[in-house]
This record gives sequence, C-alpha cells and structure tokens, in this order.
Amino acid sequence: MVHGTNNNVPNTSFHYVVLTSGNITNALSNWTAVVTNPFKSDGTFDYTNPIVPGTPQQFFDVKAVP
Repeated sequence: MVHGTNNNVPNTSFHYVVLTSGNITNALSNWTAVVTNPFKSDGTFDYTNPIVPGTPQQFFDVKAVP
C-alpha cells in the first residue's frame, strides 16, 4: 500500500502517525502506530508498507499530531 496526501498547507509543527489494526471496529486508541514522521515542508507525506505474503488483513488510518 502506498498512501500520501497533500493538504497544501505547509505546517512544520505537526507530525503524522500511521496506525494499523487487524480489526476495523477496534477503537483508534487500540490501533498500533507503525510510523511517526514530520510532514514534508510542502504539507505532504508518503508512507509505503511492505507486502508480505501470508500477512493477515490490515486496516490503516492516519492522524496529524502536534
């Protein structure tokens, strides 16, 4: 999976967190953070996870944090 965004609002005071869970109904507080990085200077980010055969289904979410 490759995921990215462009909010066109450069903001160096925030980071993004990519969260994952095997159960989409889990509360977000129970999801696992797999990466936390600053946004690029233009307000974008990119995240690519490896494709590993046999890996159980995963769901992803992204949130901005200060």
